[in-house]
Amino acid sequence: MTRQRIIASGILAILSLSGITGCITAKSGGGPVSRQEAAQIMGSDFTPADKQQKESFAQLDKSEDWLRGLNGSGASGALQMKTDYSLGKILKSGWVPSRVHYIERRSQGERSSTVFREDTTFVPGYPLVWPVWTAWSGTYMQSSGEQIGRRNAFGLGLGCFIAGRVKMAEPVTLAISDGQTPGQYNAFEIWFLAAGVLGGGRMNHYYYGQLLWVAFPVGRAD
Repeated sequence: MTRQRIIASGILAILSLSGITGCITAKSGGGPVSRQEAAQIMGSDFTPADKQQKESFAQLDKSEDWLRGLNGSGASGALQMKTDYSLGKILKSGWVPSRVHYIERRSQGERSSTVFREDTTFVPGYPLVWPVWTAWSGTYMQSSGEQIGRRNAFGLGLGCFIAGRVKMAEPVTLAISDGQTPGQYNAFEIWFLAAGVLGGGRMNHYYYGQLLWVAFPVGRAD
């Protein structure tokens, strides 16, 4: 994984590690939600790619080759990727919001989909200091430009050790035919203190509290 992606997903990585003891993000929340419900959890509607984003993705598609070593088969099918990631963009994130673009092509059996993703990271003071972490991203279908995934993250302290808040909505699967928009999503909105020692939030259909990295349901959200 590139260093830029480590920065952009630092908060989520910590939450994933905490998940082995029952973190909120490791819960099913009663199963996936609809596209409309996912937008409600995020607090705003999905937004199609704008003209500038489409132009950036088109340029990336023309100028870069598919990365090697990312092809493979498994439950999620075969994957290929292009990216304009660079060392300069890593260092830029310490001064101004830095954008990195990705094109991912997935195939599973006769189904295939190509998605674009724009990750934006701003970590003031990086790499010397990084007391504040901010990252947000959007994922879009190549065929229609429709947004199918969103993530917003904010944290305090190295690796968000002090506190953090994360919102994310991602489709359950991208194993769909080109031109189709995913209908089911996993979506959550959570906050936490001390890298997850204390926290709370919503995962799909349920609200949860969290103590010592162990999440417990506190009620239905719908």
